[in-house]
Amino acid sequence: MKTKLISFTTTVATLCILASGVTAATTDARKTIVFASPQWAPYVFQNGKGTTQGVYIDILNEIFAKNLQLPVTYIEYPWKRAQIAVKEGLADLIITVATPDRLQYAVRSDSPVLEMYLHVFTYTGNPRLSEIESITSGEDILKMGLIPVTNLGNVWHKNHIDHLGVATRYVPSEENAFLFLAAQRADITIEPLIAGSYLIKQLDLADRITLTKARFGPLTFHLLLSKKSSHLKRMGEINQVIKSLHQSGRMQRIYERYQHDVQ
Repeated sequence: MKTKLISFTTTVATLCILASGVTAATTDARKTIVFASPQWAPYVFQNGKGTTQGVYIDILNEIFAKNLQLPVTYIEYPWKRAQIAVKEGLADLIITVATPDRLQYAVRSDSPVLEMYLHVFTYTGNPRLSEIESITSGEDILKMGLIPVTNLGNVWHKNHIDHLGVATRYVPSEENAFLFLAAQRADITIEPLIAGSYLIKQLDLADRITLTKARFGPLTFHLLLSKKSSHLKRMGEINQVIKSLHQSGRMQRIYERYQHDVQ
């Protein structure tokens, strides 16, 4: 499938740079900051009008377009390819957990741009609901003999749940996981609250899926700027803007708007 390129005030020069494979570090012509990510509603997604929006897009526009006068370009890549693009300097940034491996090729923002809890969902009417709501760890899932379902690309689940010996069912996407759970073919799925609530609403599963009290986290998601980015010298400014957005409450209002939209 041909990679989609969705741009906000993207210039012809930027498109040429991306197409030619010139790195962010080797050109002064890049007048936007390039964000690489797969679609993951409601963090990054296309609305019915063909425009890309989401929590990440709003946050990045606040940081760069409004405060640093640097327009944001979004390039849609599968997750592994997005990370490679930042590593090689073909994109400027990703938003994710700052692992040691990622910090070899990117610089982390001082403050996280997002803190995310992973919530446990089950199917409505599950007779083990009270047990499920007592979950505090992967060990609890193993001891209870519960069967989770998740998508194939869920590295967090593999590292924190599967490594314990939990018998997880894997499906192609988060949408498939909720449909699988609604059909009572698994006991639980673990997803961020906003993302899970959004999918439940989109799939019309509100009467078939139950949000439990159990959760994991929080996970802290940072802005990771490529060490090859031509914008790396502005990292100090970026950190100041992120700090200001947290202090003013603007960052929290972005989260709350999307949370309200899915409830």
